Amino acid sequence: QEQGGVVQKTPGEFNHDTNPLTLVDKNGADTGIELTGGELVFNPSQSKSIQELIKKGDEGGLFRYMKNLLNKPQFK
Repeated sequence: QEQGGVVQKTPGEFNHDTNPLTLVDKNGADTGIELTGGELVFNPSQSKSIQELIKKGDEGGLFRYMKNLLNKPQFK
């Protein structure tokens, strides 16, 4: 079972010029991080799993993990 939140896909088209998305903290302060549409955000548990599979050189495991992750409803 995954820990933390779900992976999110940012809304809109992938274009920093016409669809800039600024990441703000809960108080509305600009974090200085800009995203755009179609980008993926992974939670720490997911990032750790990806990094561990890469470090182990487990290409099959990484492929299966990513295929499962990207088949979740938020990517459809």
